Amino acid sequence: MSKTIRCKRKGDETREFKDSWTSDYLFIEWKQKPLCLVCGTTLSISKAFNVKRHYNAQHQHKYDKTVGKLRENLVAKLKNALDVQQNVFKKPIGENENAIAASYVVAEKVARYSRPFTDGEFARECIQDVAELIVPKQAHLFKKISLSRTTIARRIEEIGENLNEQLQSKVDSFEYFSLAFDESCDMSDTAQLSVFIRTVAKDLSVYEDLVGLIPLYDTTRGVDIKEAVLNALHYKIPNLPLSKLVGLTTDGAASMTGKKNGAVALLKKYLQESDFTQDIITLHCFIHQESLCAQSLKMTHVMDVVVKCVNEILSKGLKHRQFRAFLLEMNTQYKDLVYHSQVRWLSRGNVLQRFLSLFEEIKIFLQEKSPTLKTKSGADVMTLLCDNTWLLDLTFLVDITQHMNNLCIRMQGRNQLLPELLNAVDAFQSKLELFQKQLSTGNMIQFKSMSLFLEKRKADLVPDFEKYAVMCGDLRQNFLKRFQDLNDRKPQMDLFQRPFSVDVEYIEDADAQLELLDLKSNQVLQDVFQENSLLEFYSRLEEENYPVLLRNAKIWICQFASTYSCEQAFSIMKINKSQLRTRLLDEHLDSVMRIAISPLKPNISNLVHKKRLQISSLSGH
Repeated sequence: MSKTIRCKRKGDETREFKDSWTSDYLFIEWKQKPLCLVCGTTLSISKAFNVKRHYNAQHQHKYDKTVGKLRENLVAKLKNALDVQQNVFKKPIGENENAIAASYVVAEKVARYSRPFTDGEFARECIQDVAELIVPKQAHLFKKISLSRTTIARRIEEIGENLNEQLQSKVDSFEYFSLAFDESCDMSDTAQLSVFIRTVAKDLSVYEDLVGLIPLYDTTRGVDIKEAVLNALHYKIPNLPLSKLVGLTTDGAASMTGKKNGAVALLKKYLQESDFTQDIITLHCFIHQESLCAQSLKMTHVMDVVVKCVNEILSKGLKHRQFRAFLLEMNTQYKDLVYHSQVRWLSRGNVLQRFLSLFEEIKIFLQEKSPTLKTKSGADVMTLLCDNTWLLDLTFLVDITQHMNNLCIRMQGRNQLLPELLNAVDAFQSKLELFQKQLSTGNMIQFKSMSLFLEKRKADLVPDFEKYAVMCGDLRQNFLKRFQDLNDRKPQMDLFQRPFSVDVEYIEDADAQLELLDLKSNQVLQDVFQENSLLEFYSRLEEENYPVLLRNAKIWICQFASTYSCEQAFSIMKINKSQLRTRLLDEHLDSVMRIAISPLKPNISNLVHKKRLQISSLSGH
């Protein structure tokens, strides 16, 4: 409450009336109007004459004799009575606000941890039971929290909208952005297109978030995906300028990468027709390409046997139980096998590693339970399991897939820089060249499983090392072929990654050459480059001195190297829209996905403020 009231008298200057209003006339300012502490009358005009007239007419005869300390106590008592009167209404409103805020918090947790909406009611029962034990006098407050299934669904929608509004508010800070999108079917056979955006701000801060999960109810051609991406950008981020788009990353499906009718080609054509002439970097997901390279290893005779053995044990309930009991009896390191999945990036390496670790136990078990087991080609499985040449092929495949799994793990994760992942691919190509040279001379230092196997059976086997060296060479050539898309952009990447060691004449841009010479002559910046990360180094450069270098850096910083974020989103989608929740609406699924993925936190106070609070009941909110 203000301690002064400004009033005007006709013909007089504006003057201030201070605490004397309260002490002399028992008035305070409330909502910019004089309020009488005695009778609660509010005067419509803030003039000293009106205040004095009201006091003289109504209260002077009773309170004029109260002076000094007694009058101070009287004023304090009247103010306290007013506060108590106002708090009669404020307290229920405050309790309702807290109850609504609590319902938003629980709804966010339900979505973030991929729980069914009905878990809100379960959470409320738990909260009430705990409150009865811990704070029984305040337990009634927790009963006001509305956590019904419909309320949770409504809260999740509102939180999703709030997060989307926060994303829209960030658009003005975007310098450049790129998109990654991929398509997969949910449990109800609806094709869902996940679209992610990765942006870079002027201060080189990177932001990555979900634009939306768009259902495709009909065909999934390139034109359908292109329209879905544009609609998602238009409705989810309507103020996003397409002139700042510098990158598109997809998987290798034909509907995505087709030269004429692929989604990427159609998007680039649309941008050109809309007079957006910026250069756009198009990429095929690094992880998908690595997986395709792995398939070039011509060792199906090994994988067919491994998959046949694994399926024979795991797909039959009785044999599976007997096998687990057998492993428990043998006290092995692992207590079960794992299924092979063609679409999972690390599956083959994990299956092979586990199979080799339990090889002797599997061999003994199958000899007893399935001695006549055969592959699809008709080969006898037990004969192959005893063949030293086949076993050596198995150990080689285990080792090489383990090396490839390490590369795959390195490329997974969000917010990674594309040039750094490309360096990891280049390093793996160098490793393959080393493997080829070492194996051609019989050196197995990088192939531990092969080495251990040959130590045990050296007298029974003459290994053909040249065969494995050729396989490593073929694998390396496959990597070189698949990752050659960025060869024509290598100068820009080198300029971004190693500006102090790149040759000036190697750079085609004339302005970049001059800025590079200025940069190389700056010893302070050289020290910063050696002691800090790339992002920290470029954040030290001044825009007015190095505009071309900073622009090149921002373009590479905001690129998606893979569709990892999309694949991660699909995993969350399958948890939410599971076999038990096939009727989950697409609108709710989109909101749940946004809450579970977005790095932003919902603004609960704003959401509560938008609600129309009713003191008598909370159930309608």
